[in-house]
Amino acid sequence: MWNLVPVDPVINIKKSNKLPLLANHLDNFSKLQQMGLQAAYQKSPNNKLLEDYLHLGDGISDLVHLSPADFRQRYHKLLSPLVQIAENMGFEYWMEKPVSF
Repeated sequence: MWNLVPVDPVINIKKSNKLPLLANHLDNFSKLQQMGLQAAYQKSPNNKLLEDYLHLGDGISDLVHLSPADFRQRYHKLLSPLVQIAENMGFEYWMEKPVSF
C-alpha cells in the first residue's frame, strides 16, 4: 500500500518501468501517502495494512502526526538509495512533468 498511487492508465503505460525524478514527484507522492495513512489510521488505527508504513520508522501513531516536511524527508531517505541502485542497474528516468493535486 505504501508505494501505490492511483493514476490514469495512459500515464501508467507511459511511465512503464522508468524511474521517477524524485525532485519532480516526491512532494506529491509523500502528500498523497500521508493523506492515505492518516485517513486509514483515523478509520481503523489497528488495521494490519498500516504496518506497510513501518518502513518509514517509528510507530504508526507517530508517523500519523509527522509534519508534511518530516514525512517527506522519511520518504526521501528511503527512496533515494533505491532510485540510485536502479539507476546504477541501467534503469532510465521518466521525464514526464508532475501533476499537482
